[in-house]
Amino acid sequence: MHPTEHQSSTFSSFVALPPLPPHSPPEFGKPCLDLFNLDPTHCNLNHGSYGACPKYVRAYQHRLQSLLDTQPDLWFQTRAESLYIETQKAVAPLLGVQPEHIGLMPNSSYAWNSVFRSLARLVRSHRPDDNINDLKVMHLTTVFAPLKPVVRNIHEELGVQPIEVQIDYPITDDEIVERVKSAIGAVDAEHGWTGRERSCVCIAAIDAISSVPGVIFPFRRLSALFKSKGIWTFVDGAHALGQIPVDLSEDGPYGKDGVPDFFVSNCHKWLYSPVNSAVLFVNPKFQTDVLPAVIVNGYGDKSFTETFFRISTLDQTALFSIPAAIHFRKWLGGEEKIRSYNKNLAVKGGELLAEMFGTSVMSVPGEDEDGKYGIVASMVNVKLPAAAAPEEFLNQLRYYLAEKCGVSCMPYKHNGAWWIRVSAQIYIELEDFKVLGRAILEVLNSFVEE
Repeated sequence: MHPTEHQSSTFSSFVALPPLPPHSPPEFGKPCLDLFNLDPTHCNLNHGSYGACPKYVRAYQHRLQSLLDTQPDLWFQTRAESLYIETQKAVAPLLGVQPEHIGLMPNSSYAWNSVFRSLARLVRSHRPDDNINDLKVMHLTTVFAPLKPVVRNIHEELGVQPIEVQIDYPITDDEIVERVKSAIGAVDAEHGWTGRERSCVCIAAIDAISSVPGVIFPFRRLSALFKSKGIWTFVDGAHALGQIPVDLSEDGPYGKDGVPDFFVSNCHKWLYSPVNSAVLFVNPKFQTDVLPAVIVNGYGDKSFTETFFRISTLDQTALFSIPAAIHFRKWLGGEEKIRSYNKNLAVKGGELLAEMFGTSVMSVPGEDEDGKYGIVASMVNVKLPAAAAPEEFLNQLRYYLAEKCGVSCMPYKHNGAWWIRVSAQIYIELEDFKVLGRAILEVLNSFVEE
């Protein structure tokens, strides 16, 4: 065997996914806690913020890092690119797109910067008759807070004006769509664009599942609305993969009008890959105009894959562990089994907490028992009985619960009230929601006693 053939064979066997546990997967709930590296004495009901990587996936990442350390030249010259392509192939079926239309990157923030800081190129190529200073960027108040500085930056750099649409829950999907439609009409009328072929809004940023509140968002319907107005759609699906089905194929259940132009999802939140792993889909017609946030060797006459792969010397093993995470989830029973367990637990846990607090679960107004939880995936939002505690303390409640009480969740203020976002996961049981509820009541009651 030629030396290079031997090296290739050794590499293939080394990076092959390791055998899964020989036994059947445990029942969902506390038995699954042993599959993760989480502290068993801490009750983690905030999976949505940072995710959790299973031991199986972490072990695979460590194997890749060992290969990087032992033969760095081979790794960065050939092996990393091979693994990049294999990762594209593994994740493509979850998005319903071709592998070459996916860019791999550290997180959704990197994707936002890549797309929005390419806006001048996009306008020059696809709206050449428009002055970029006359164009607007629309986003909703529910978008992830770190996106807003990106929009502010391109306003300062390019002159495009940000337009923010207020969204307050509880609200129906129909009301959201109508509110956004009205906002587009109003801004076009204000700036003399009424009756034109397309809006003065050139791109809009929305969620697939918003962060706070943690609810499913009607991104398909909004994508179709934006498309009808000539507006590009950027969907922040940071919480999507692993929580809801994502099909971006033009012949999928929503048709081509419901497919956004740009869609990013973290994989480390809900898909079980290590931190620093996300995927970005870009409509093929825009790929030559979207550059990575860090421009290095990939700049120039390169394919979309090459452009986003060649971004300097990085440890990309978290990205290359995505196939191991997908493999592990299949062993657990597959996407539908995981999603079903998490949603059912989130609904039951949310109702339990609302009963303990004497408050309510965030739901869709006017719907029946089945429909009102249509916005719930693996996260549920419960109103806090917060009148007894001062505002400055509630701002620190998240850290107080984690450090003093050994339990994590995501408190936040929305529409004049305080809520908690609570994450269900396969290592969580209903009893964990009780632990959280008791801890919160104990903390808040301490202010009444004082």
